[in-house]
Amino acid sequence: MGAESYRFSSRSTLHIDQESRAFSVLEGEKAGPQNRHVKGTMLSTPVDIYALGQKVYRQDAVSGSWQTLSPSEIPDTLLLLDELSPAANFKFSSLGEVKFLGKEKLDGKTCLKLQFKPVIEDEWLGRYFKDITYTVWLNGKKAYIVKTEITGQSKENPAVSLNIEILLSDFGKEIRITPPVV
Repeated sequence: MGAESYRFSSRSTLHIDQESRAFSVLEGEKAGPQNRHVKGTMLSTPVDIYALGQKVYRQDAVSGSWQTLSPSEIPDTLLLLDELSPAANFKFSSLGEVKFLGKEKLDGKTCLKLQFKPVIEDEWLGRYFKDITYTVWLNGKKAYIVKTEITGQSKENPAVSLNIEILLSDFGKEIRITPPVV
């Protein structure tokens, strides 16, 4: 997650008995330390946020109009943007035992496949789910994470489970993020 630039897509799904419900479906990009964009849905509500240097733009979910945020609104929106970023899923106190599951081809490239049960720092995930398992596919000389599947079981209801799939690409490539028309 230390790459200067990358693109991502993620899908979080809750499985309740035999039914599956999308919790969030997001895609986005990072271009340098201050330029980010995330678009998609959370709990069936549209989300579209740009952070470009000191300016932050958010699309109103109801009207669809774009808003340039005031300085007082920016910290909360940047916090949300951080939580929507795939990097939020990789904050660990420890990795636990890492198992090598072999090699697997993704998009024609051979990846190392690893699995572990970390001690995570994400309060939401750890509060509601147990047995959280990460399966990670690494590729390239710098061992970039190109895919991750995160699974967990509800602490309160054994019929409920969570699956998060994250795909990452375009590491270190020049990515231009242009602001929306306000």
